[in-house]
Amino acid sequence: MSRPERDSYLNLCDANKVLVDQNVLRALSNANLTSLDLSGLSLTKETCEILSKVLISTTVFHDLNFTDCLLPPRGLASILKSLSHVSCLKHLDLKGNNISGSSIAKLGQMLSNNSSLKRINLEWNSLGLFPEPFKEFCSGLSKNSCLEDLDLQNNRLTPECASMLSNALSSNKTLRSLDVRWNEIGWQGGQYIYDALQANSSLECIQLQGNCIPSDLMQAIEQCSSHNLSRHKVVQECSVRNQLLAKHVRRVEAKRTLEIESLAKQNEEIIKETEIRLNTVEEVLNEKNAALANAQVQIKSLQVELRKQEQMNHELKELMEAEKEGKQFQADKHHADLEKLKKKCNEDIQQLEDQLEIIENNLLVEKGKVADLSKKLMLAEDEVRSLQANQSGLIDIERKRHKDEMELSNKEHEGKYDRAQKEFDERMNSLKTDALRTQQRLTDRISSLEASIFDLERKLSEQSAHAAHMSQELARSSEITALAVQEAKEKEQARIKIVEENLETARDGRLRAEKQLETVQRNMALLQEQNNSLIAELGEPQRKLAQLHEELSRERDIVSRLRVEKNEEVSRADARKADADRLQLEVDSLNRQLMEMKNLHLVSEQKWKEEREKVHAELVQKERDIQRIRSDEVERAAALYSAFTKYLGNVHPSSTSFLIK
Repeated sequence: MSRPERDSYLNLCDANKVLVDQNVLRALSNANLTSLDLSGLSLTKETCEILSKVLISTTVFHDLNFTDCLLPPRGLASILKSLSHVSCLKHLDLKGNNISGSSIAKLGQMLSNNSSLKRINLEWNSLGLFPEPFKEFCSGLSKNSCLEDLDLQNNRLTPECASMLSNALSSNKTLRSLDVRWNEIGWQGGQYIYDALQANSSLECIQLQGNCIPSDLMQAIEQCSSHNLSRHKVVQECSVRNQLLAKHVRRVEAKRTLEIESLAKQNEEIIKETEIRLNTVEEVLNEKNAALANAQVQIKSLQVELRKQEQMNHELKELMEAEKEGKQFQADKHHADLEKLKKKCNEDIQQLEDQLEIIENNLLVEKGKVADLSKKLMLAEDEVRSLQANQSGLIDIERKRHKDEMELSNKEHEGKYDRAQKEFDERMNSLKTDALRTQQRLTDRISSLEASIFDLERKLSEQSAHAAHMSQELARSSEITALAVQEAKEKEQARIKIVEENLETARDGRLRAEKQLETVQRNMALLQEQNNSLIAELGEPQRKLAQLHEELSRERDIVSRLRVEKNEEVSRADARKADADRLQLEVDSLNRQLMEMKNLHLVSEQKWKEEREKVHAELVQKERDIQRIRSDEVERAAALYSAFTKYLGNVHPSSTSFLIK
């Protein structure tokens, strides 16, 4: 906070003889230019009164935080009374102050008088336990014209309070966000709020969780608020478009104004030039009139001289006639000159009149241009008005289409939600039963598979040993066959050589050689058949081995698939467990909040008990003081009585005896 407010606090504490709260002084010293944080401080009534005087004398605070201060009722009343006249406040936080009783009505008075507050937080108070003061609070809210965000969480609001709040919402036109979570509004209170939203067009966000309101009613309320939000967006877009159109109109008007001003300037210049010309013509006319006046004066003087000459010299008539003829000639000459001057003046006047007529025609032309421009301006205004009408028509069409789309989407979403909920419930039940059966079947199957895998591995080892033995025998028979073939080839080659060398001498042994060849061929065929049979016998174990491998691979696929299914079931179980843990955490947090509320209630009860005991001790002390004062008064009265009787005894013994009697 700035230095003057801190000094003001110290001066007020000194003037009212109130002990300076160091925590408040530290908060004031550490405050920035626009916010003051006093959260968690225990403020007395006297400190609150000093703070109210400081707040009403400053214009720098936009945010005030009194969270968990447990403000005393009178101190809170003084602060709210000062905030009613503070025009710079934007955000007020009164969370966790156990506001009750007449303080709730004071809040309503502050809301009805304040003209700058935008957001107020009243979370964790007891507004719903006092219906009559809450009614005054709602009355102040209905009269407020600046509040945009109201937080009423955990205030134990009842359906009756919801009815009062709905009446305020029907009248309020500026509130845009309302938080009434974790109260006791119920179905009836939700219906009141839904009815209020039918008349309210400014509330864009409302939070109703934890109020035992049915889901369909909550969806209807959220739909109303979302409709208000979309309508507010459409209004903003319309206002932006109207502003753009107004700017365009202003630009057109400015352009037309500039053109008219330029034409007016041109007309003024033309009029000035015309006036200058008229002035020059008037000057010329004045000069000509002056010349005419001089000529007339000269004529009059000549006439006077002629009369004088006629009177003075009647005798010189001839001379006078001659003179008269000369004078007549001069007069005719002067008259001709005068006629010429008059003709020239008339010509000049005619020229000036022609020029004036031309100027008037130009003025009429300019007036026609100005009229055309005004007509064009009127046409532009008509175009602007038609554009605005078209824009409003488009906005209405868009609004109707948006409303129809929203209704269709809401119906589709409701149907989808119901179907999805039913499918989800059926799927969950089937999954639970399938999970149990699958788990039992998996355990049995895994045990049987493990046993079969053990048997298959044993058989595979036996078949592998048999195959190895058969392959050894086949290799041995192949070696025997190769040796026999090699021996037969060698014998045949030797015999062929002998036959070629002794062809002529060995014709007798041809039959024997052929017989031996046949026997050798039979032996080779037998060996070949034995070889084929051995190969066939070896292929059968290989085929069985391949079948065993295939069965083993299939069993392994089944085991892997079962393991995947088991992992999926385990993951789903983990997810359900995580959801249950999350719900348990939420329950734990709610329990912690309940315990905190209980602790706060116990602390408040303890403080109330301490205050009551303190007040009781003060009352006992005062009673003791009163008894002591009474005893002192009795002693004083007795001493006074004794002194009075003694005085009377000294003065009038008889009166003393009478008093004693």
